[in-house]
Amino acid sequence: MSKKNPALWVMGAVALLAIIIVVGLGQTEEDNLYANIKLFDRVAISVNSKYVEETNSKDLIYAGIRAMLKTLDPYTQFFEKSDYDELMVQTKGKFGGLGIEIGIRDDVLTVISPLVNTPAYEIGLQAGDRIIKIEGESTKGISTQGAVKKLRGLKGTQVTITVEREGESEPIDYTITRDIIEIKSVPYFAQIQPGLGYVHLARFSENAEHDLEDAIRQLVEMEIEGLILDLRHNPGGLLPQAVHVADLFLDKKQMIVYTKGRADRSTAKYESTSPPLYCDKPLIVLVNTGSASASEIVAGAIQDWDRGLILGTTTWGKGLVQTVIPTNQETALKITTAKYYTPSGRCIQRDDQKEEKFAAGLLGEEDLESPEELENREEFHTQGGRIVYGGGGITPDVIVKQDRLTTLEYELLRKSMIFRFAVKHAAKHKDLPRDFEMNDQLMAEFKSFLEEEDFQYRSAAEKQLDELSEVVEKSEYNSGITATLQQLEKQLQDEKQKDFQRSRDYLKRAIKLEIVSKIWGKEVRYEEAVKVDPQIVAAVEILTTPGRYEKELGT
Repeated sequence: MSKKNPALWVMGAVALLAIIIVVGLGQTEEDNLYANIKLFDRVAISVNSKYVEETNSKDLIYAGIRAMLKTLDPYTQFFEKSDYDELMVQTKGKFGGLGIEIGIRDDVLTVISPLVNTPAYEIGLQAGDRIIKIEGESTKGISTQGAVKKLRGLKGTQVTITVEREGESEPIDYTITRDIIEIKSVPYFAQIQPGLGYVHLARFSENAEHDLEDAIRQLVEMEIEGLILDLRHNPGGLLPQAVHVADLFLDKKQMIVYTKGRADRSTAKYESTSPPLYCDKPLIVLVNTGSASASEIVAGAIQDWDRGLILGTTTWGKGLVQTVIPTNQETALKITTAKYYTPSGRCIQRDDQKEEKFAAGLLGEEDLESPEELENREEFHTQGGRIVYGGGGITPDVIVKQDRLTTLEYELLRKSMIFRFAVKHAAKHKDLPRDFEMNDQLMAEFKSFLEEEDFQYRSAAEKQLDELSEVVEKSEYNSGITATLQQLEKQLQDEKQKDFQRSRDYLKRAIKLEIVSKIWGKEVRYEEAVKVDPQIVAAVEILTTPGRYEKELGT
């Protein structure tokens, strides 16, 4: 902690006190507010002028603002310029840049994927390229956010990056001219089987309605008889876009959502305004715990009107509406102004304590969907009389869980082993056919790669044994139990040798998808992924089994 930090904590505490102090009896709330603001003023001026060490007035005030907002919900936030700019990027879905998805892999800034038809894609950047310099400066120790700031910029400006590439002996310099990069709200849609459409809506930015409408029109022209709308991992976005998206599926003048807040302008009702683009035919909406806010508005409206089936796992449970208020040219306040309610009257907002536990991983999907959990949630009814639940996200009509990662699978992903193997394999097999199979030879190559990289991990049972060994080592029973623990350690090692075989199917899918993505890009990766995704497979089965969709919907 620096010598200046104590002042920041002081101001944070003062900010909290300034909100709750009551100055005199009989004053109005407005009088109290102004009196407390004066108090905040006096304290800030005193600290800034009299504190034993020099302070920064901006740091003091910003710390006070953040401490004040911490007494509210986690979605009310104060944005400085960089945060505000990023919020606008996510909202508008476009920015000046190169067109690459980046991340830190093995402590090195790495290209995860170039976006099609962007400067990075056209100049030849590849997935797996390691960016070692930006404008001649080393990227060692750089964060993803720090790299984004350096790589983004105004359209027409240039940036030079230096990359190391698998299979190339020397680093390669690329000077790239920035352009406007549009983040697609719909990264993929296709007819995945004759008569069956699939569309992935990734975010509710300003172009979501247009992108989704265009995708559905093309699918309708293909005369699809069923549609899967994928809202998994969609964190939400703009409320008007959620309304427009739901409008594509609901009859005219059907309620989509309504909001209620303290201020009159925060209370509003939103209905569909036009005939649906995709009507009458079967619809399945995929959701999971990553589906939040605007995703829950759409899923909730479709469920309440019995317009389609919701399939997957319970959504996040964010039923709050935020309004962004610019406070000056460089900062803004995102503040919760209302709660939203689905047509049946249910609020999706999860209980604050449960939300904290869920965010911390102390509540799992099985807890959210347990009979005990549902018993404690208020019941509502869809138009057709089906029971739905409020106060904790959208509970699917058909619960289909994704396979939970084993310790081996998690560690392989965490250490980027599958990604790195795919980069290395693709560099050696550039002529690999698209329909290649994950055979025993390829799996053996992967195991050899792990050995070369000295990949190691501790299973959950081994970690627990480590903890027990530490306790025993310090206890009076040390001599009698150590031999038993050593024997147990050997048994666990023998059992762990079977982990690779147990995860064989998962690894074959994951490795193939990474190789496909490296050689042919995300479009082809999607084509392969929809064939093996458990929730998509379950949705396809419902839509293609005569009478199954109607039975699940209760019609």
